[in-house]
Parts: sequence; structure tokens; C-alpha cells
Amino acid sequence: DEFIEKCQHNKEKKSKIILHFSHTSFQSKEACDDIGNTLQLLLDHFPEHDVVFRPYPTELNDPLILNAWEPVKDNPRAFLSTNSSYIDDYSGADFLVTHRVETGQTFAYATGNPIIHFPIEKTSSIADQHPRGYLVYTHEQLIQTGNNILDNKGDARDRIITCRNEILYNPGSAVDYLIDNLEYVTESKRHPDWQYFTLYDKTIEVNYEQEFEEKLEIAMKNNSNFENMARSAVFHYPKNEWFKYYLIIALFDAPASSKDHYYFRWFEAMNISVALYSDSKDKKLKKRLSCLFIKKIFSKLYQLRNYINETRKPFNILMTESLTLSEFEDYIKHYEQKVNQDIVKMHKFLDDSTLFQKRFKNFIQRYEEKNIVIWGAGESIDCLIPLLSNQITIVDKKLFGSKKALKESFVIIQNPDSIRTIKPDAIVVASNVFFDEISKEITIAYPNIDIINIERFNKD
Repeated sequence: DEFIEKCQHNKEKKSKIILHFSHTSFQSKEACDDIGNTLQLLLDHFPEHDVVFRPYPTELNDPLILNAWEPVKDNPRAFLSTNSSYIDDYSGADFLVTHRVETGQTFAYATGNPIIHFPIEKTSSIADQHPRGYLVYTHEQLIQTGNNILDNKGDARDRIITCRNEILYNPGSAVDYLIDNLEYVTESKRHPDWQYFTLYDKTIEVNYEQEFEEKLEIAMKNNSNFENMARSAVFHYPKNEWFKYYLIIALFDAPASSKDHYYFRWFEAMNISVALYSDSKDKKLKKRLSCLFIKKIFSKLYQLRNYINETRKPFNILMTESLTLSEFEDYIKHYEQKVNQDIVKMHKFLDDSTLFQKRFKNFIQRYEEKNIVIWGAGESIDCLIPLLSNQITIVDKKLFGSKKALKESFVIIQNPDSIRTIKPDAIVVASNVFFDEISKEITIAYPNIDIINIERFNKD
């Protein structure tokens, strides 16, 4: 609300652009390597604008930030944002540039002006729209999109404000709303538009277990952050297996202040999920867990393994107890072994409810004794890993050379150049978003190969 009010009363005449850089623990290596280049590029290509560089406040003396700032510090149009609050620096800016898609929302929602999301670690020849602005992948796309924004001011505003109003309550008037409805709080009245959660109190005769079940289900459907509620439910009813399931979901989806904190939660969720899957006799719960393993946990495990390989330091669980590197690696091996033992059972649980794996299995059978390539090693193919055989090769421009989680050593991700020697009969493109771009590249290099969009296995 303060930000919105500041923007409404802002009288600055000098135009400016914001380069927002999140905590380095959240940034990709490519983004960290590029930040100085992007800063210089914005100064060079937008000479009528000041460029405000906003690193994370606690990292102003980080060598990476200092190295990015040093070449431009004497430029009169370059400003380093050092305030504890970003509101003054951000109000009045025409657009904000950030290397992370998950950040900068407040700028767009307060100003109505777009964010240019620049995930440089990804590749695409086409820039695209985003609910809060635009997505670009190259420096050229960044400059072109910036110029288009300045030439067509306000074009993205309706899209941004619509997005804001769908997810925020009372934007610009939250305090007024609270004051207008304060009597509902102070006099314990029930507001017709508010959702209520009964506090746990043994002296009151309430079926709290049922109350928890209802509220947790609602919170999950609404994509709310319900970690604390789920923890409370597990604490009070430790024998209720469904409360543990809700906690697993919450731990995977809860926000965190740093990348490490995400991994702490994932680690805890995996511990709970393995024990729950092994011990539970509830078929419906096992079915839900199987779906969760196949669609989400495999990819999280893959990221955890990469994380520990990169950091090579003791792994601190929830910042309360430490796990040595060797202990963590042993745990990952044990976890993979456990999941591999049950993977066939997991797919059997899902056989009657999901068609994606069935359709892919039928597709493989039609190409029996022929070579198939899957182009792309992202999360979309994790649920197919148990179905893969020696006739299938995974290729990926960025991940080649690494081992896909939860499978024997023959599933090594290859360089797309290896297609020449594989001579496949069909290539499955595991990205609906970039299908057109990738299929063109394949057609030029290999004109006689069948090209299939992975979405084909999802459609009814």
C-alpha cells in the first residue's frame, strides 16, 4: 500500500530503469556471471534513463556485486540502491529487469509497469509475454523489449493490474479495510467474507481433527501457504497419516528466504514421505504419494543431489542439526535405493488413474526395436523414467553428461549432437513451450525423422 501511494504521488520527471538482483544464493551461475554485462548494456542502450542497480541489501560488499558496479560507478546515470527500503528507488521507474522469474512482483503490482524477466540460463529465440510483464532470454531480446515498452507505454498495464487483483486483497487500501472491519476482530463477530480457523484449545469441545482436515484441504486447493497449520495438525494428531501428507505438500511448496532453506524443507519432506509410503496401509493415500513421487519428488531429489555436489559442505537440516557431506550422500543413496525398489508398485497404483504413462508405453511398443530420442531432460519426463529402456536416449544441450536420477547408469543424458550416430526413428520433444523452435532445429538437421510433441501423451 505504501508503494502504491508513493507511485501515485511521485513527481519525478527523470525516467529510470531498475536492475534488480536477488540474493546470490537464488541466482543461477549464468546470471551471476552476466550481471555486470546487463548493467552496462542498459546504460548504453537507454541514454535517456537513469539505471538503478539494486542488489540484495546484505550483499553490497560481495565481490560479485562490487565487480559489477566498479566499471560504471562514475557514470552519472548509474545509481546504486543502498536503502533498506526499495520503495523510493523503484517508484517512477518505467520497467524493472531481473534475472529471476520468481521475483520483482511488488514493483509490477504497485506501479502497473512491466517487469522484464531475463532467465539467461534458459534458451529461446522468441521473447514472450508474462502476467507481470515479459520474458526474454538474450541481451538482444532484452533491449528490443525495453524499447517496445518505452514506445508503447501502458500496453501491459491492464494485464498486470488484472493479475494483481486476482491474487491480492484490497490493494492500496488494506489498512483502511482492516480499520473498517476491526470490530469483527475486537468483538468476536463472524465476517461473512472471511475464512475462520479454530485455535486448538483442549477446554473447548470441538472436533479439531475434522477441523484440521477441512481447513488443510481448503488451503491446499487454494494454493495457500499452510506449513504451520500442517505442522500443528501433525503435532496434535501424530497418528493421522493424512496430516503428514499435507505437511509434505506444504514443505515442497512453502516460500523460503534462501535456496538453502528450500533444500532443508525438501529434505524433511523426503524423510517423511519415505516413512509414510513404507508404513501406510491406506490405498488412497499411497496412490496420492505415488503421484507425488512421480510428478514432483524425483525432480526434487535430482536437484538435491546436484546441490550437495556443488556445495561440498556440511548439510544443515532446518538449521538445527548438521549432517556431514558423507552422511548426506549416504542418505541420498539409501533414498534412491528405497524409491527404486517401490517404483514399479507406484506406477501400478497410478495405472488406472493416469493415462500419460500408458500412452507413452504404447508409443514405445509401436516403435519396438527402433531407436527413440527424448529431447529435453526436465521435470516433464521424470514420470517416464521407470518406463525407459535401452532403445531410448535422452538429449539435452545443458544437462548432457549428467545422470538422470532414479535409473541405472545407461540413462546418461547425451549431447544433441549424438543424434547423428544414434540415427533415431523418432524424437519426442519434452517441451511444449519450445516445441516449434526445437522441431525446426531438428527438421533442418534431420529432415526424415518423426518429431512428436510430448503433449500428445497428455491430451484426451
